[in-house]
Amino acid sequence: MKKTSERSKEEGKRHILIDVQFSEPSWAKWKKRWAEPVSFDERISMLHNIFSSRLDLEELEQAVCFLLEAADGYGEDFPGASEMEKMVHGNKSYFRESIARHRLSQKAFMVLATFFTPEEANGVFPYSKKVFPKLLWFFRRRKPPYLNGNLNGSIQLGKDGGRYYGETARNFAHNFCCTAWNFREHAKYWELEKQREEIANRLDQSWQETLELMERVGQVNFILECPLARERYDQMVELVLSQPLLSDKHGPTSLEEAVRKGSPLAEVLIIARVKYKFDE
Repeated sequence: MKKTSERSKEEGKRHILIDVQFSEPSWAKWKKRWAEPVSFDERISMLHNIFSSRLDLEELEQAVCFLLEAADGYGEDFPGASEMEKMVHGNKSYFRESIARHRLSQKAFMVLATFFTPEEANGVFPYSKKVFPKLLWFFRRRKPPYLNGNLNGSIQLGKDGGRYYGETARNFAHNFCCTAWNFREHAKYWELEKQREEIANRLDQSWQETLELMERVGQVNFILECPLARERYDQMVELVLSQPLLSDKHGPTSLEEAVRKGSPLAEVLIIARVKYKFDE
């Protein structure tokens, strides 16, 4: 009888989650919480859920730019990463904090790779006034170049998808550059002519950076099918001939010399030259 009474008492209790209160996530709350001293696990969770809030366009740009800065150096050149090995027998607290910061940088990169799918590169967002220069900055050539040409090199993400995220970043960079070079063609039917011209002018001014990035991901063949590349052919040749290769102090004297010294762009430009003559 006593057991029945206790069971009835338990069955009559309110569920433990009934009175749980929820707060509406916001970008302002996220930033405030991030600035406070919180545990490593909570910071990982915050990065993972950074897009869970209802972000307007300006807040979304801020969140993406934050992640790009946080992910900068997710490879071997992360600030302090080269010192980690030296700290094993030294200040262990500093060593642990350095590793934790490195892991946070890697997590930020993983979140970005999930957000910036190759399909996302075909939209307008990556080419906005704030995001576009930040992406160019993130994909800049590094010394040492931990991107190693294919955006995969030295990604310290273990066996749980590091290669996948690196490949995603590489594919995004490829589509990002292709869209940048073909933007005027893609956007010519836009009704927002002022916005279209603003973005197109921004991309035109950065053609060298996007071309250099495309060369590093091994996809310069795209210029063979890009109408704008034909207009910029002479400029691209000048660019190749102005850049020293290998241990040279001066640039090559011809595209053929540049090819012999390992320039993939020079090789494609020679093919393009034949193609353009054939098309005439």
